[in-house]
Amino acid sequence: MQSRRRRQTRPSTFLTFGLLAAVLVFGSHALLLTTPWFWDEAGSTIPAAFEIHDTGQWTTPHAVPLYIAAVWKLTGPSLPAARCAMLLLASLTLLGAFVLAVELCGALRGVPAFAAAALLAVSPLFFTQAILATPAIPLTFCAVYALWLALSRRYVLAALAAALFLLVLAWSAPLFSLSAAILSHPIQLSIVLARRLYFLFIANLHLLGLAGIALAWRAGSLRRRRWAIAGAFSLAWLILSCFRTHILERDLLPILPIFYTAAIVGFHSLSPKLNVLATGALIAGLISGLFINPPFWPFPYENNLALADFTRLQQQTANWLSEKAPHKAIATAWPLSDALTRPRLGYVGRRLLVLRLPDLSAETVQQIPKDTIDIFVRYSRDWDPPRTLLTNKYVRYAARYYFGYRPTASPEEIEQRLGLHLLMAWERGGQWVELYGR
Repeated sequence: MQSRRRRQTRPSTFLTFGLLAAVLVFGSHALLLTTPWFWDEAGSTIPAAFEIHDTGQWTTPHAVPLYIAAVWKLTGPSLPAARCAMLLLASLTLLGAFVLAVELCGALRGVPAFAAAALLAVSPLFFTQAILATPAIPLTFCAVYALWLALSRRYVLAALAAALFLLVLAWSAPLFSLSAAILSHPIQLSIVLARRLYFLFIANLHLLGLAGIALAWRAGSLRRRRWAIAGAFSLAWLILSCFRTHILERDLLPILPIFYTAAIVGFHSLSPKLNVLATGALIAGLISGLFINPPFWPFPYENNLALADFTRLQQQTANWLSEKAPHKAIATAWPLSDALTRPRLGYVGRRLLVLRLPDLSAETVQQIPKDTIDIFVRYSRDWDPPRTLLTNKYVRYAARYYFGYRPTASPEEIEQRLGLHLLMAWERGGQWVELYGR
C-alpha cells in the first residue's frame, strides 16, 4: 500500500532546500540585522557572551552565550555577527523541520514537506526567535533532528541529538522549577495550560491547523508509529513547559514543526483546490500575526514584530537621555535600566546614572525617596491593549495573586509622589515611553 511506503528523498533535495532555507531566512531578516539587543538578550545572554569572549571563562554555563562567544572569536564582537549566527542556526532548524516533515508525511502525494516548512518559516514565533539570542531556536534545532534521526532508525545519532537537546535545556536560564511543579496551585496551572493551548491551537489562525489535524486523525493518517513518537514528544514538552520559571510562548517552538506537518497531512485529505486554499489561508494568518497584536489581553513583544518597535523606542529614549540628561539621576526598570548602564549593549555611548527599579508599579514609586531622582522613565513593558481583560477585577486579581502582576503607576501617581511632570513622550505601534522630570 502507498501509505506504508516512504519516498526516498535524494541528498541533492536536502542540499537544495538547505540553501533555499538560508536564502529565505537571511533575506527575510535583512532589515532586522541591526535590531538592538532585546529584553533577555540585554539582561543575560549578551553580557554572558561578552564575559566568555573577553575572559574565556563563565560563572554559569549557558549554551547560547557560549555559541555566540565562539562566533565572536572568529568575527570579533558585533551585533550583526551575533544576529547572523542565530539566523544560520535558524536556517539549519528550518532544514531539520523539512527533513522531519518528509519522514512524517511518508508517501503522501505532492510536496507536503515543503508546505510544512513554509508554514514554520512564516510563523511569527519562529520568525522572531530566529534572530534573537535565546534558547528557543537551539532547542528546536536539537528536537527536529533528534526526532528525524529516531524515525529514520539512526538511533545512535538520535541519542546524541537528544543528549544535546537536554544539554541545551540544562544550560538554559531559567530552567524548570521543581518548586513550581510541586507547589503550583491548580488554578495557576490551569491558566498556564490554557494560555499554552490557546497559542498552540487558536492564535495566528492556528485554529485552521487544528481543523487540519482533526481531518488527518479522522482519515487515519496520524495512526502510525512515527506520529505516535512525534505526538508523545509534543505532549510531554507541552506539559513540561507549564512548569518553566517563565511563561513565554517561545517554549512551544519545538512543537510547531510537528503541528504544521500534521495540519498539512490533514489538508491533503481534501480536494486539491481546498488543500491549496486551506494552506494559503493558514500562511496568510501566520503572516498577519507578525503585525497584528491580540486585541484583549497582554502578550510578550517577542511573539511578533512588536519587538522591533520596542527596541526602537528604547533606542530613541536612550539617545534623548544621553544628549539631554547625561548627568542626571534617572529611575526606570529593567531592561531599559541595563541598556542605560551598559554601553557595550549599544544603546548609550557612556554609562548613565540610573536607579534600577524592580518594576514601574505604584508600590515601587511610593518607595522612591522624593527629590532623589531627576527623571522617571515610564514605558510599556508588554502589549496591553486598551480593552484588555485586565480591566476586569477578577482577572486582575488572578493575575496579581498567581503571577505577580503589578500594573504600571499612573502619571498622576508619579507626579504626586515624585513631584515630576511630563517632559517627553513617544509612541510606536501601540507602545509608548514617557519621561517625567522637573
